[in-house]
Amino acid sequence: MNHGAPVTGTNLEPLAIDTDPAVYRLIHDSLDEPASDNLLTERERQIRAKTRDLVATEVAPRAAAADRDHKFVHDSVQALMAAGLCGLLFPERLGGTADTTVSYAIAMEEITAACAALSILVKALFPCAARYTG
Repeated sequence: MNHGAPVTGTNLEPLAIDTDPAVYRLIHDSLDEPASDNLLTERERQIRAKTRDLVATEVAPRAAAADRDHKFVHDSVQALMAAGLCGLLFPERLGGTADTTVSYAIAMEEITAACAALSILVKALFPCAARYTG
């Protein structure tokens, strides 16, 4: 039993979904359901597309190495903050974008799909993140 020790001696190659943003987008786009997609507002679909693109290029390629090496995902956090995705629920006067809770849930779903550790971090830092966005 491993008990949290780093895995060593593996020769596993990274999967294309983790290294190729086009493959990441193709797979995740294929999972969208038209019935539920019609329930989203245009803005919510924009948030999903923006988050998915950012996650495909900035988060997913780093996630496996960060997990394997037990590293903090600083670059991924900075990318989310620079894109304004950490202040979705905050009003504009506080540096947020005043989006819906559905937009927040969509963004968190996209982040979690690529890097669970990052999603936990974003959820934990969310209350203080808005002042650093925009």
